[in-house]
Amino acid sequence: VSAPTVSSTYSAMSFGATITGGRLSGSTAAIQALSTLGHMSEVISKTGITQNGKLLGLQEASEEGYVQSTSTTTTTNAGSTTSIQTSTLVPGFTSTFLPKMVDGKILLDFDITLSNLDSLTTYTTNSTSVQLPTMSMTRLTQSVLLKPGQTLILTGMNKQKTTTTNNGTGSAFLPIFGGGLDAAKDDAMIAVVITARLM
Repeated sequence: VSAPTVSSTYSAMSFGATITGGRLSGSTAAIQALSTLGHMSEVISKTGITQNGKLLGLQEASEEGYVQSTSTTTTTNAGSTTSIQTSTLVPGFTSTFLPKMVDGKILLDFDITLSNLDSLTTYTTNSTSVQLPTMSMTRLTQSVLLKPGQTLILTGMNKQKTTTTNNGTGSAFLPIFGGGLDAAKDDAMIAVVITARLM
């Protein structure tokens, strides 16, 4: 079984894909795919089964609320009233899959979106505040022809975050006086395993 080759110098929001033969179970193929990506601290599993011509949707995302706008209304003898309008973003993994039978094979159309909320900046003016979100997004729309029993493995990195911490008994910023620097990299990886079978 060949697993996806992912370089250690990958860029954020990237995709990789490979097709394997044999009847691998979803969990087995997912573990083999993730094993090439290094240490994982969290694994989330979602399973879906669909039929010929039936759309399947899978999502692993979180809703993020933010203040889109504010408005202040002043009325006589009643003072002022401030209204807040909020909106919702849904960063994460969103996908749809549509299989079709073509000459004994399975034509799979899929649409995958990886998005990440990079920042939420608050702007204040005239005593009112709004929040402006910045999102990064990658979308992959593709069609793949699979033979019965073949497995398609898609891998993608949802986000990459590197944090550094200065520490030491003396000055944390002066190594000569006992200071040091710790670095930690937090990567969120997604593996999608699709097996085509004739029932």
